Amino acid sequence: MSRRMRAVVFVLALAAALGSLMIGVSVDVRADPKPPVVCGGVTCKTSELCCTTGCPPIQACLKKERGQCPPPFPCPQP
Repeated sequence: MSRRMRAVVFVLALAAALGSLMIGVSVDVRADPKPPVVCGGVTCKTSELCCTTGCPPIQACLKKERGQCPPPFPCPQP
């Protein structure tokens, strides 16, 4: 093989290797964000849950605790 032919083969191999790396690497891939949760007229943050709380019961954004809303407390009789 001549010197010129080796250089051409080297450049083609290098281009193929870089091309395969660029195809395999995703530059700007992000997870789809969860849609915002509207709760009682307020948009909850991603670290909050929409829960029914209080007396009279209303919907409010509460911090996630164990991944679920706290149990509702019974309202006193008027």
